[in-house]
Amino acid sequence: MKPAVTRHLIQAATFGFGASAGRDLWIWSKKNGWVAITGVALAGGIALPFIAGRTLCEGQDRGFWQTLLRTLLFSIVLASVGTMLAWLAVFIACMLIPGLALALDVRADASNVYERVGMTAVIIAGIFFGLGAAVGLTRRPGRTRAFAVAAHNRLFLKQQGIDPTSASDATHVGPNGERLRMLGADNDAIAFMVVGKRSMRAFVYQDKDGRFQSYSGPQRI
Repeated sequence: MKPAVTRHLIQAATFGFGASAGRDLWIWSKKNGWVAITGVALAGGIALPFIAGRTLCEGQDRGFWQTLLRTLLFSIVLASVGTMLAWLAVFIACMLIPGLALALDVRADASNVYERVGMTAVIIAGIFFGLGAAVGLTRRPGRTRAFAVAAHNRLFLKQQGIDPTSASDATHVGPNGERLRMLGADNDAIAFMVVGKRSMRAFVYQDKDGRFQSYSGPQRI
């Protein structure tokens, strides 16, 4: 069989499989719409509180107002939306699964539904918020060290007079106006090519933690 014919057959078979899978998914979703909605809502009720807890506890390199708005408020909103999605998932699941409603002691009167379903949703969201917080706390020391190194390096570059530039042929400008193009880094130093000067390099030396220590200035290699 010719390669072109084989390729077309494979493409046709692949397209047919994809179309069939999509059609089957559509038919399933029409027949099981409430199940799909429950699954999506439950996924949100799990993921959003987890992200909220992790974001709140993992540490952020932000000022006071950004911490207040982008960390604290963001986490509260995420956890609240996640709890509402968990409530929706549990509510629909109780309608679909009589045994679950019986296990949660959910009865027909509205006050009982709100109490039992709401309590279950809060427990679900709280568990995954706690798991996210635990993950965030394990990440916090490393992130805090990384933020401290980044702040030190920004201050070092400012004190040395090394500024970033958007020029097409350079990435930085040195303290004496030398145009520098970053070539790469290893554990000991970051190497720059001095633009316009053949065989000239400049180095920013760093310690084992990545903190910048000294700037060599242009030197011949």
